Parts: sequence; C-alpha cells; structure tokens
Amino acid sequence: MSDLKRDSLKLIKTWIQSSEDFGLVNSVFIPPLFQAVLGDYNNSVPQARLPEVLSLMGTIIDVYGQEAAGSCSVIFEAVFECTIDMINKDLSDYPTHRTNFFALLESMCSRCFE
Repeated sequence: MSDLKRDSLKLIKTWIQSSEDFGLVNSVFIPPLFQAVLGDYNNSVPQARLPEVLSLMGTIIDVYGQEAAGSCSVIFEAVFECTIDMINKDLSDYPTHRTNFFALLESMCSRCFE
C-alpha cells in the first residue's frame, strides 16, 4: 500500500509540473488533494508518513508561486507540527522527511512572500 501511495504522489507531482492552468488545478484538483493527502499525512503515525507528500507540496508552491500563496497556511497547518515532532528527536531519523520539509519551507519563503 505504501508503494502505491508513493507512486501515486510521484505521478501527481509530474502532472502538476506539466500543468499550465492553475485556475483549473486550484479549483478542481487541489481541494480534494489537500483533504486526502494532507489529512492522511497529519493523522498517520510517523512511520507511515511519506516524505513524497512534502515534496509534492513543495512542487505545488514552486510551480504556481504567488498564485499558490493561499495554500501555504493549509499546507503549513497540516505538516508543520507533526513533521517537526518527527525530525527533532534524533538527527539520523527520517532524513528524507527532513530534506523535503526544509525544501518545502524554502519554496514557501521564496515564492509566496515578498
């Protein structure tokens, strides 16, 4: 099941990178995506959280930039506290989560705030 989720997230990431119509993506695709993916990430045990979720959220911010600034608070609320709890206990645990989390923060800071 984890491999299926991981591959699905990678497929969605690729589709978002190639999509050019943010209006359509934002109105039709993003709300149910956030509800399902961010809800699952937030409510899962740390071992079941996939770092690809953080990568996908970073891609959304990178691709759509300022247009996606409204999504930052939703993403931040869903991933910040639970990810910090995972990565701050032992620096050797969850290295991919750590890398993807800081890449997401960098994307948010550089693309969504002036």
